[in-house]
Amino acid sequence: MTDTGDMRRDASSEDLECYKILFDKIDHRLLAEIEHPDRDVEFFKVLYRAAQSMVIFEKVGYIHLGQVSSPDFVGEMVDLFHSLESNEITICSGIFKKKHFLFNPVKKSR
Repeated sequence: MTDTGDMRRDASSEDLECYKILFDKIDHRLLAEIEHPDRDVEFFKVLYRAAQSMVIFEKVGYIHLGQVSSPDFVGEMVDLFHSLESNEITICSGIFKKKHFLFNPVKKSR
């Protein structure tokens, strides 16, 4: 579901067939919790920082979060800001425990 943007982006017939097979086998309540988790205050602070730091050049958006308390924030922000209609490519980076993390999802297909 993530790779295909909920079957909206580059979904093949194999992706759809796999989804149909797995649909009845998954725990939908658990999936909902994963897709829509409760957020702590830190998430919204990082979201604010991401919105403040975002730079857009033509159809490419770049966000640098600086120091983060979890590398998951880098992936979450790139996924969220990739949904901006003006962005075809979104790149997000951050630093966690002296390591640099960089994420960018698949380019949007139009």
